[in-house]
Amino acid sequence: MPKNKPISKETKSLIREQVLNGKSKSQVARDLSITFRTVWNHTKDIHTQKVIPKEIKDKIRKEVIEGKSKYQVAKDYNLCRTTVYRLTEDINGNTSNGWAGIRGKTLDLLQKIVTNGYTYSPNGGYVQQRYRTLRKYFPTIRRVTIYGRTIFYLKGKEGEAARAFLERVNKKIISYQELKQVTDVFRVDLSKSEKKGFLRKNQKKIYGKLRGSQSTSNSILKEAQAEFDGFLRRFLPSEVL
Repeated sequence: MPKNKPISKETKSLIREQVLNGKSKSQVARDLSITFRTVWNHTKDIHTQKVIPKEIKDKIRKEVIEGKSKYQVAKDYNLCRTTVYRLTEDINGNTSNGWAGIRGKTLDLLQKIVTNGYTYSPNGGYVQQRYRTLRKYFPTIRRVTIYGRTIFYLKGKEGEAARAFLERVNKKIISYQELKQVTDVFRVDLSKSEKKGFLRKNQKKIYGKLRGSQSTSNSILKEAQAEFDGFLRRFLPSEVL
């Protein structure tokens, strides 16, 4: 959630409820995709001093000594990062295995890219900064911004990223020109059947709206079908149809 954006009363109530139920303020911020400062501002009167057993403290220190980042340890144990830093202030943490700057949401982003081959950028700013940091250590990471969405992906995973984007794109109609724009941006070429599938998928959305209107006649549906078939013939090879 962007900074300074007002939040609803329901969200304020949810923030307080989760903190009162024992969840750390940093975890609430991550779960609701809002800043820690926003959570803290609405829970100043709630003191959350979590009693940490000695065995957990020992595990935390052991994991940091072995190389796990303090951010990741805090996330794994559902603790505030300042708590982990306080418990390990005498230990020089190994930030993301020596990758300076790769922590927090940037680290989460990297994990998703490595796991799936691509991922959408989280909401909020710092997209360019995160991209520069990731590219510094992983030059095979690429970025595409189209229709207001930013996708990070690994070199060689262009096809998967493009198909995932087309499945989730928030547009009412994908025309052939728009479909070509997407594939050109990702520098991939879809098969004839895939092109036909994406175009037909959006054709069904159009028909669904037409059929939902009782005032729509069969002649309009036939006209729409004829127009769409003509559209495909102009832009796709005849063997696709």
